[in-house]
Amino acid sequence: FSLDSIDDRLVHLTNAAVQKKHPDYKTKGDDSIMSMSDLQSVLEQQGNVSVGWVENVLTPKMQLIAQQVCRAAQSKWIRRRGLFELLGLDFMVDASLTPWLIEVNSNPALWMHSPTQREVLPALIRDTIHLVLEYHQQLALQTAAAASSAAEAAAAVKVTG
Repeated sequence: FSLDSIDDRLVHLTNAAVQKKHPDYKTKGDDSIMSMSDLQSVLEQQGNVSVGWVENVLTPKMQLIAQQVCRAAQSKWIRRRGLFELLGLDFMVDASLTPWLIEVNSNPALWMHSPTQREVLPALIRDTIHLVLEYHQQLALQTAAAASSAAEAAAAVKVTG
């Protein structure tokens, strides 16, 4: 980065929609998106981290940031039964291996232009649907249990009253 290139959008940290306009994107574009396992491999090869660092150190830090973002925005969300929001959180890791949240996207793009996206996104969708269905099943069980307890309490009042 240099102030001399401030008007060149392609030299700044940007998303894939902007980077696709770079002349080298067709040959190097797949390298711009990396899976967590690929990141682990690269960092290990460079001698920067030990085995399992991404899963045991980086991922928990990113999850903590995601939780903080959700807590901060919680009052702005409208909760409706049967609906959910998928958020896309973009992170970068600096030279000291500190994760930084770049942006949060509602309705993130789910295009599968790169091998990494073709690997990661179907699993993301599967896991998201599984979580949503599991949550709604638990909610239904809680609602049924509460209704049953209320009915039992009403019957007990009727019998004793």
